[in-house]
Amino acid sequence: MIYAEDSYSAIGKKEIKVAPVENKFIASGWPAASDDYADRKLNLHELLVTQPSATYFMRIGSQQYVREGIHQNDLLIVDRSMTVAAGRLVIAIVDGVLSVRRVVSHGGQLCLSGVTPQPIGEFNSTEASVWGVIAHIVRTLNPEG
Repeated sequence: MIYAEDSYSAIGKKEIKVAPVENKFIASGWPAASDDYADRKLNLHELLVTQPSATYFMRIGSQQYVREGIHQNDLLIVDRSMTVAAGRLVIAIVDGVLSVRRVVSHGGQLCLSGVTPQPIGEFNSTEASVWGVIAHIVRTLNPEG
């Protein structure tokens, strides 16, 4: 595929690059059904954000969540409209602090992961609640600097 960054769309004061996606292949056999979509532009916002009014972006500032596959400087796309379910990563508020936690099923109820799973609402004798579900993680593989 060839990506060209020649078109832009403005959202607020920031410019977002929209890269057209072109499929250039040598014709062989029957045409593919996907040829009808060859001129569509790749729009990451359209692909990753299903509920714009409930979607937030958060950047991770430490290596604290590597065990969950989240690294420093990763961009989390958090959807507050998604259903909390076992196995999902969430942004939880634990003792007033935003934290990444995995939701687990323990004893028939949903709990936030930790050293010992605690029911949502009780986490190590503190109050805890789910703020939103992590829908996607965006990572830069070769950071400059």
